[in-house]
Amino acid sequence: MLRDFLLLCLVSNFMVPTISSGIKQWVPNFSFTDPRMWTQAHLPCADQLILFPAYFYALLDLPSIVRTKGMILPSFGTLVLPQNGQIEFNLNPVSDCEVKLRDSVANFKKPDRHFWYLSHNWREIDDRNGPMKINTAKPHTDRIPCSYDEVRFPPDRNFVVDLQLIPRIDLGHVQLNDKVIYPQEFEPFILSQEGQKMFRNGEVTIISSTMELAGKIGLPCHSPPFEYYEAMLCYNEKEFCQIPHCLDPIKPKGFCCKICGASFITDTDINDEIMELILKVLKTNLMALGETHEIDYYVGIVEVDKKLQAQVVITDVEEYNEKSTKLMRTLLASVLHPYETNQTKISLSGRPYKPSAKGSFWNFVFFPLFTILAVLFLIYTYYYKVEDGKLQVLTWSIPVPGPQRLQSFFNSWNSQFIFARFENTHDDGETSIAELQIQPGTSTSTTTESPEAEIESQIQLAEDQNGEKVENLLEIDLDG
Repeated sequence: MLRDFLLLCLVSNFMVPTISSGIKQWVPNFSFTDPRMWTQAHLPCADQLILFPAYFYALLDLPSIVRTKGMILPSFGTLVLPQNGQIEFNLNPVSDCEVKLRDSVANFKKPDRHFWYLSHNWREIDDRNGPMKINTAKPHTDRIPCSYDEVRFPPDRNFVVDLQLIPRIDLGHVQLNDKVIYPQEFEPFILSQEGQKMFRNGEVTIISSTMELAGKIGLPCHSPPFEYYEAMLCYNEKEFCQIPHCLDPIKPKGFCCKICGASFITDTDINDEIMELILKVLKTNLMALGETHEIDYYVGIVEVDKKLQAQVVITDVEEYNEKSTKLMRTLLASVLHPYETNQTKISLSGRPYKPSAKGSFWNFVFFPLFTILAVLFLIYTYYYKVEDGKLQVLTWSIPVPGPQRLQSFFNSWNSQFIFARFENTHDDGETSIAELQIQPGTSTSTTTESPEAEIESQIQLAEDQNGEKVENLLEIDLDG
């Protein structure tokens, strides 16, 4: 039934999507009129002195009119004043400055450099609809300029691109200040004095372009070999990777981070007609299910071990809910099944899963343990107290352990109060006599010795201590 539905959709009159030259626009930029570039987060007024960094490794376009009390130019850098532009130096206070800003210094910040090989610095745009939504199923290698893409830098804005001494960058042509620059012209422009202030570390960079092949669906984004440059791209991307919210996340070819979704890659020769068929089936199923805005998909050619292979990637747009894996199973049962070989790799993510935040595992382990130990400590100090070095059991009549009992408990650690109950010797070595506690109302029986027996015992004790025989010189009147 499902196969019949797919075949029925394929014969319908949908427009077949094809891969054509796209437009990648550079995102990070700065300008003189950007408040974020000033240390006081606002534009300078006429009563302020403008101070530029001494080493300003950039090119800055000034507005047509600049009013200032004075300007300290950089030792190294380029400031461009437009044609018929004016710089007015105001020596007298004017009303456009706040009182706290008068006679102060406005510092222009040193612009940051941004990597060419970083997908966050590029945005795919459309001439009719403006910036396009980021396709989460598109590999990171395809989010930077491809060898057939048009690269645009926004007009009236300045930028500093770090090429990182990359041996090669791919592009179709460049549009800079509304002027089109082709690859054979762009390469010497990078090495020029003006170009080096916009494109840093590009002394060894060459331009690779396949603009003449744009429009073919089976064309890879980058001309092989590109795996070396892919490693450089992923080195820059790793800091922006997020934790995937699924079990068994996948990492399709061209991705620098693990994602949740599904991928299919095969080394079988898939011609343009088959790739158009896959794209058509994907679009048809998404429209039939009403999930056009919930699923992202990508069909393209990637380089694997210096070989070109066809790859299909499907992801959920927002929260992962396994719709992407279900759609991939539908494709596997229909159009992709005939192209499975021993080298085919199919990757499907597991069920949704939201991992704990960093460090919460240890909080989960140690916090309950600490809580249990604290409760046991309170119970111990509640039912026990220490008096005179001996441990005694309290009764239920004591409500809450007070400060005195806790202090007595801590002070008792220096004495062996646990074993003091069983010791009957003192430190001086003398033998102690256990006292017999007689409670009122009880009876005891004792034996009383005669005076003669008591005298004899004392004599015997003296003989044992002195080692000599002691004569009985003590006369006792027994009758007395």
